[in-house]
This record gives sequence, structure tokens and C-alpha cells, in this order.
Amino acid sequence: MARQDCFLCDSCDTVQCDQCGDVAGCEDHLKYHKLGYSGGCSPYRVVEIEGAGRGLVATRDIARGEHIMTTMAAGTGPCARTAPQCVNCFLLLSSAQFCPRCNLLVCSAGCSNGSAHQVECSILTTIRVKVKRMKDGERIWRESLSNITASVTTIRLLSLKWRDPAAWSILTNLMN
Repeated sequence: MARQDCFLCDSCDTVQCDQCGDVAGCEDHLKYHKLGYSGGCSPYRVVEIEGAGRGLVATRDIARGEHIMTTMAAGTGPCARTAPQCVNCFLLLSSAQFCPRCNLLVCSAGCSNGSAHQVECSILTTIRVKVKRMKDGERIWRESLSNITASVTTIRLLSLKWRDPAAWSILTNLMN
């Protein structure tokens, strides 16, 4: 049998799925061929469809009602068009509490140390330190917090490039 390209990214450095044998995947993407906690195989591959772009094509017959896809968000973040919310757990806030490092809104000390918040917190803390050195820097930072908060999802998505290269590869392939 001829070697197949990765079912997701077209890489030719692949291994065949040892469970179904229907698709091949590169080291980064073969794990995305598995369905959620069951670990079953996804019955599709991504192909270039002339005149339509990239799309999913079945690799076998699919039974009615069969679970065929499990998706996880590449990134999440607070909504810029709601009442103030915690940048870690997204709880709507009735009173303001700020992360002591980056000054973004959080609901608790636990959320200021929460895993979802750490990416932007480390980046924004570095920037905040530099802004605070400017004349009226702290005031400027506070007045910019709603715009900074609106950028959290973007920061989290862009950080996939170094935090999770496999997820970044999938995200950038979606823009094809």
C-alpha cells in the first residue's frame, strides 16, 4: 500500500492508524483522529475540494446517529460585549477584583492564578511594567483595560504557536 499523507495537514511524514488502517497521520495530528474518551477513529479526512476549499470526506460508510467528531475549542476568552467578567472562568462580576500582576478582572485569587489566565497574564504583566514607567502609565493602563481584555482571546490563540504547535497547525490550516 502506498504511503498516505496526513489526514489533516497533508504532511507526507506519517504513520498509518493502527486501529482502523483507514487514514494516516503525522506525529502532531494522529491524536486528533481519535474520538473523545472512547478513542474510536474518526471516519473522515480533510481534502482539498476544487472550487470549494478544504472539506471533510468520509473514509468509510457512516451509520445513522454514529458519533463522528469531537471538537475542542482552540481558545476561549471573555466576551467584550457583556458585563465585566472574570478572564479565567468567565463568571459575570458584580464587584471588581483585579489580578495583582496584569490588573485584568478576575473573580478570585484562585482565578488570578488559574491556568486559562496564565498565558496573557505573563505577557501583559511584562507590558504593564513597561507602561507603568511612563508618565501617567498606571492611569493609561487602567483606562485601556477594556480594550486589553478584548484582546485576551487573540493573545491566547496566537500563543498556541509556541504553547501547542499541533493545535496551531490545525488553526492555521483552517484559514486555507
